[in-house]
Amino acid sequence: MFAENFDRLIGMHGLTAKKAAPLLGVSAQTLSSWSHKKSNPSTKLVLAISNFFEVPGHRLFNDSFAELLDVLTDKERYERVDAKIRKAGIKVAS
Repeated sequence: MFAENFDRLIGMHGLTAKKAAPLLGVSAQTLSSWSHKKSNPSTKLVLAISNFFEVPGHRLFNDSFAELLDVLTDKERYERVDAKIRKAGIKVAS
């Protein structure tokens, strides 16, 4: 579930793996390996993802995307994350 949830999570914010990678301090290849289910992030990176995107890390692994929508559709959370992305100078797709 993690791969699908992470891909949809970054996609919700108009990010690609290449654009999301610097936000998490990893390479685009690392994110690609997650998307292709070749590896999972370390505990440290799960915490970074959780903190940056304001989503409980365990839910990324255990919940379906539909079950995550209660968190992901929270407007205030969404705006805070988008502000972090803009602050990092990442241009996103509209």
